[in-house]
Amino acid sequence: MKFSNYHKKFTAILFLIISGILSAQENITYEQALEKAFQQNGALKNSRLLSEYQEKLKESYLDIPQTELNTQIGQMNGVETDNSFSISQRFNFPTVYTKRKQLLNAEWTASIINQKLTKAQLKKEIADVFYRILTLQEKKKVIVYIGGLYNNFADKAALRLKKGETNILEESTAEIQKQQAEIQLNMLENDLNTAKLQLQLLLQSEEQYQPVSDKPTMDIDLQVSKEMIRQHPELEYLNQQITISEAEAQFEKSRLLPDLLVGYTNQSMKNVNSNRFNTIQIGVGIPLFTKGQRMLTKAAKAKVAISENQYQRKEIELKTRLAQQMNTYTNQMKIVENYEQKQLPKSETILKTAQRQMEAGEIDYLDWVILTNQAVKIKVDYIDSIEKLNGIASELNFLLLK
Repeated sequence: MKFSNYHKKFTAILFLIISGILSAQENITYEQALEKAFQQNGALKNSRLLSEYQEKLKESYLDIPQTELNTQIGQMNGVETDNSFSISQRFNFPTVYTKRKQLLNAEWTASIINQKLTKAQLKKEIADVFYRILTLQEKKKVIVYIGGLYNNFADKAALRLKKGETNILEESTAEIQKQQAEIQLNMLENDLNTAKLQLQLLLQSEEQYQPVSDKPTMDIDLQVSKEMIRQHPELEYLNQQITISEAEAQFEKSRLLPDLLVGYTNQSMKNVNSNRFNTIQIGVGIPLFTKGQRMLTKAAKAKVAISENQYQRKEIELKTRLAQQMNTYTNQMKIVENYEQKQLPKSETILKTAQRQMEAGEIDYLDWVILTNQAVKIKVDYIDSIEKLNGIASELNFLLLK
């Protein structure tokens, strides 16, 4: 069904509006993206709030039970009506409060380390999507360029077919190549828009940004020491879990200590005399039934061993990942350099030579397509190799906290 003139005008206006929105995207550098993410990202905000919560919770270590007030009125010592009032307070043994304070401090420290880890993970996510957008933009330039060539020759092939200067095979091949270029461009545009939406989500922004950089490759410093891995927040966090488990074991053990009781009573004895009598009460809660608490203490000690094992496993994993990524990065860098020094110059030669020979009639259209596709594939593969190199660099920067 054909569109009416109204529909055509509406579509054209809508296209212009969308184009205007896309062209209005604000440029943003990698450093600016990190700054915005550190200020606005929800996950990082949540980790900060958790640290604030743990900091306030530290002061709850002195959790003392309610003070008990009691009064009595009646014939307690004879026919006369007497009255008494008493006040008492139960305490844990002081060591219990000390151990609880140490436990809460350890949990607060873990929340600070978790905030550091969340920030490092966010930085990696920003780097991944930022440089993916840059490489997709480079790939788009190649596809747009080749699409223009295919469109031009498809139009020429269609005109030559009408004039009877060529056959249907050349015209069909030209049209297929043209359509393939359009499909690839549409797919790439979809990937590009998806990546920009991912960046927008990470920045927690209502507007979409256009990443800009002098080069599509990520900077990386390969100066590595063994201490760098030990300082990684994942290991720091697991090491702090050991401290928490140890503090928890000490706290559970301290709860086996006796409770303390202090009280004061003031009472009248009218049948004796008109004076009031005072008593002071001091008591100790003897822990007779301790099986449950002793089992909790043993469980807490077992948790220490679990935390230590998790730390050791993660340390081996991070060291292995670092060695693997270092080796992979070196190999991938060689591939990229091979493209830049050898294959890309050759692909340019193929494109220019094929174009010149095609215009001079030295090769036919089908040969031109084969040669052009070969040259374009080299360019696209080069960009894919850069994207892979950036992914490895992002992982290394994460492992080395750079």
